[in-house]
Amino acid sequence: MIDCERFLRCLSDYLDGELDEDIRAEFEVHIRTCSSARAMIHTMEQTIVLHRTARGRALPTGVKSRLREALEKCMDCSE
Repeated sequence: MIDCERFLRCLSDYLDGELDEDIRAEFEVHIRTCSSARAMIHTMEQTIVLHRTARGRALPTGVKSRLREALEKCMDCSE
C-alpha cells in the first residue's frame, strides 16, 4: 500500500503517466482515501496548467513562496 511518503516520490511519474499498472492502482487508492494527496494532485495539476499558459511571463511577487508553503502543507498528510 502506498503511504504519503511514497506518494510524493511517485507523484511526478504518476502525472507523466509513467507508473506501472499495479503501482498506479495503489496510487489512485491513496488519492481516494487521503485528502492531502487529493490536494497535492490538484495543486500540481493546476501548477502545470498555469505553467503551460504563462510561459515567458514572470511570476507575481510571492507566488513561488506561497506555492512552496501550500505544497509543504499538503505533504503533512494528517487527516
